[in-house]
Amino acid sequence: MFNTDNLEKIKATAPHTQIVAVSKFASVNDILSAYYAGLKHFGESKVQHLLEKSKEITNIGTEDLSWHFIGRLQSNKIRQLFSISNLKYIHSVDSLKLLKELYQKQELLNQNKVKFFLQINTSLEQEKAGVLDRDSLLEMINYILSQRKAQLEFIGLMTMSRLRSDDFEKDADECFGKLSQYKKEIERTFTISHLKLSMGMSHDYKIAIKHGADFIRIGSALFGDN
Repeated sequence: MFNTDNLEKIKATAPHTQIVAVSKFASVNDILSAYYAGLKHFGESKVQHLLEKSKEITNIGTEDLSWHFIGRLQSNKIRQLFSISNLKYIHSVDSLKLLKELYQKQELLNQNKVKFFLQINTSLEQEKAGVLDRDSLLEMINYILSQRKAQLEFIGLMTMSRLRSDDFEKDADECFGKLSQYKKEIERTFTISHLKLSMGMSHDYKIAIKHGADFIRIGSALFGDN
């Protein structure tokens, strides 16, 4: 069930930050409740679920709703993902291989512009996706800069804090601080400015905001765990 009170608390804490409501465990009715409460950005981590929910909700008439894909993206799902008319953001471009495949298939977007983040594994956990080192990140950015007239637009960096932690505040502070430093380095090194940061979830978004988060991905605080 959508929690209006928690939404107001988050908005008060993060007045200048874009809230992405992570709706992977939410029903279509809950998503619509959040939409009518003023949320316009929703995130899904599985392409099939996003496809199904977007079709159902589009039929109701929510043209200003923006979908964010936030999960691990498999190459064989790109065609399906790009068919979603209100897809506006991809937060999880986690390798040069995936990046190239997205650009190679961008004509499937049918003039729809999609913004994307490069995912950085700042906690260095093996089971987590994302770029692990500086050289790989710079290689990806060089590839992006070599592309012209693209329907894909690189807008920033994404990370998650440590999955297993004895001190989540300390670890989140370290992970989000690293992402902020990567942003500064990229902006110094390349002709890129105003990069956005996607970081922070229900339990650690306040720490992410302290490090300059532009997008926070909030699930359980808005929709509960089920």
